[in-house]
Amino acid sequence: MITLAALSLALATYLMFPMPGLAVSKQNPKIQKSKVTNPPAEKVTNVGVMNTLRFLRMCLGSGMTILDALRFICPQLPAATQADINSVLIQFELGKPLTLALDSLALQNTLWLPLTDSLIASLITGSPIHDQLAELEQAIQTSLDMATLNRIKSVAVKSVLPLGLCFLPAFILLAVVPLVAGLMNNFFNFPQ
Repeated sequence: MITLAALSLALATYLMFPMPGLAVSKQNPKIQKSKVTNPPAEKVTNVGVMNTLRFLRMCLGSGMTILDALRFICPQLPAATQADINSVLIQFELGKPLTLALDSLALQNTLWLPLTDSLIASLITGSPIHDQLAELEQAIQTSLDMATLNRIKSVAVKSVLPLGLCFLPAFILLAVVPLVAGLMNNFFNFPQ
């Protein structure tokens, strides 16, 4: 049963994040090695943490341990996220306890702090964290949605500015100038 869950998890992660450097051409459906260029160094974002969190939830829900889940999902992640998780695994393989390796990840990048705190608490107490990871995923998704909404709001304001600058001279000429002229006429009481 665990093997079937692991296989379905592997298929889901491959479909979500295909392995870099592998391509399937239409002429030859066999998987071929393509040239991989090194992209510029990228930072881990909330989206990367969110994807890691989702994969961890799937792995832990299928019965894997935290260490096995980290080893399993590491190749499936984007480059920046993969580098961070890989550093934790390397530290563990060199003899550092997994809790301290996760703590060092949180010190390197604070985006990992909520996830690593949950994992460390689970490693120390032995309690299941599936529900806690679900709540954390919802909180991160809410923050991503709020950031998207703020960007949408700023785009709406910025897109109105050119339109306002186009119509401002016409508004001044058609509404403000006659009003000021009428007020000056009444104020100075010019004869007609």
